[in-house]
Amino acid sequence: MQLKHFWVIGLFALNGFLLAQNSHQSKEIEVDFLVNYYQQDGDHAAVTGGNGTEKLHDTAPMIIVNVPIGNNSLNVATGVDFYSSASSDNIDPIRSGASGSDARAYANV
Repeated sequence: MQLKHFWVIGLFALNGFLLAQNSHQSKEIEVDFLVNYYQQDGDHAAVTGGNGTEKLHDTAPMIIVNVPIGNNSLNVATGVDFYSSASSDNIDPIRSGASGSDARAYANV
């Protein structure tokens, strides 16, 4: 009977020791690299009407960094969007060049 109690107490002690070890895990910096790509083809009219195409390409690479600081964490996300379209010139001729492409960079902290 005493041996049975010894095993039960030993298992509880081992369980408590293992749980304590898991709670002191070192926090690591996490870095994620993401890429979004979208392509569209079509032979319909441009956005403003008339002859045109619906051909479109959008590529958006992004980097996300998560740095643990005590009980909190610092999260930084940055990326660039590359957009090209045959009908971009008809959307906003001031912002879109003759090639019909734009780029946008952004960052979030």
